[in-house]
Amino acid sequence: METRLQAVRVQEVILNNETNPERYKDLGGNDAVGTILYTKLDSIMPIDGSTDRMSYARPLFASITQYPLVGEIVYLVNGPGSLYDDNGDILKYYIPAIKIQNHPNHNVLPDVVFTDKEELSNDEIEGGAANIEDEEIIVNFGEYFQESETLRPLRPYEGDTIVEGRFGNSIRLGATTSNEISDFNRWSNEGEIGNPITIIRNGQRKDEFKESFEHILEDIDNDDSSIYLCSDQQLSYFVPASLYQVSYGGANIELVAPVEPETPDDELTGETEEDTVVSPVGT
Repeated sequence: METRLQAVRVQEVILNNETNPERYKDLGGNDAVGTILYTKLDSIMPIDGSTDRMSYARPLFASITQYPLVGEIVYLVNGPGSLYDDNGDILKYYIPAIKIQNHPNHNVLPDVVFTDKEELSNDEIEGGAANIEDEEIIVNFGEYFQESETLRPLRPYEGDTIVEGRFGNSIRLGATTSNEISDFNRWSNEGEIGNPITIIRNGQRKDEFKESFEHILEDIDNDDSSIYLCSDQQLSYFVPASLYQVSYGGANIELVAPVEPETPDDELTGETEEDTVVSPVGT
């Protein structure tokens, strides 16, 4: 079986039965989810925008789901087909998108369209015409995906395993680092180098003073929400949301004093004789 890699450009990703109903049905219904329709790198999207005649490929990985965006570049490999394929024993599979932009948000490489249109003269430009180079290039990421200009990748340390989503959510499987490095983090001021730490972050803090390609660290005070699983680490300069009940979302918590059980004033003791009234017999 040939194992040569082939780079292609994604033109459509089937995510449900509404994305492309006909191809969804033809490619096996639910088994078609994650399937891409693609073109070669030197080809462009048809003028009518149709993907009905495009070749397809399925995801290669079974345990990790990471579907590409329209315009991202993926590599294809050959593999055994499934019960729903009628092209013999060979099927195309794709691996996750190439990190062309080196960014977690997207790595789209738009089609490059060549034209033989001549450049405009100065008189035409003064008359209001525009060169094609001056026209705005619109990138199509898919049906509703929006590019984020404020999202930035995480700064890695030696030995880290980092999983980054496209929206500022991430998981870092890291450890205590040396406190002598220049880009020091807040979880390495205590403990031995190599002590494990797991940081789960949902939503990245906004920093208008950094470029989108600059790497940053998690920020427990300003990220939307996060979980830190520590082992002999101490988070330096940590500021809790509140020391009072407002940290519970403003709940109106009332403290009630404990009630001591009441005891009778004339409680019997071992030294107390109980008065007993004895009625005469026959009365």
